[in-house]
Amino acid sequence: MTQETEESDYTTFSSAEIEGDREIIVAPKWIGNIRCFWPNKNGIPRITIGPNWGFTIVLGVLVCGTFYITTSGLINMYKRNAAWHWLIIGAFLIISGISSFFLTLLGDPGIPPKVYWYHARPHIEPRLEGKNNKGHDLCRECKVVYMDGIREHCSLCNVCIDSPDHHCVFYSKCIGGGNV
Repeated sequence: MTQETEESDYTTFSSAEIEGDREIIVAPKWIGNIRCFWPNKNGIPRITIGPNWGFTIVLGVLVCGTFYITTSGLINMYKRNAAWHWLIIGAFLIISGISSFFLTLLGDPGIPPKVYWYHARPHIEPRLEGKNNKGHDLCRECKVVYMDGIREHCSLCNVCIDSPDHHCVFYSKCIGGGNV
């Protein structure tokens, strides 16, 4: 029931009982060109990094610099006895902006759950037909999911994305259903 896999591509994560047999669930380190970190119990990564992350580091430095400047300004306003409602509004805007940035930067871009399921079980070969019962075609690249009206295959990330908007060069990943 197990298949030999290269250690560089998968990390054995956990095992689950399925009808008395033990099935090994592994956490893939790569899905397409997306680097995956810190998987949950089902092998779905909590952190994903896009393929061209060099510019993303520059963007992160700029965002952290902006965070430092705006926080310094907020502290300066506090020292000058600014009205409390301005301090709360400023703190809220800073925290929501930084959290949105990092959630989009590190979050799942909208990779379909079936892709994670097959990557977490490399010993199972997908047995999908060319079309499903709704007439949707199988993805020619992934061969794991059907291409319905809200799914596209990104050639840069090399993975299918649910509800894609665009591939962002700043975040180095797709902006889609998982991080919008």
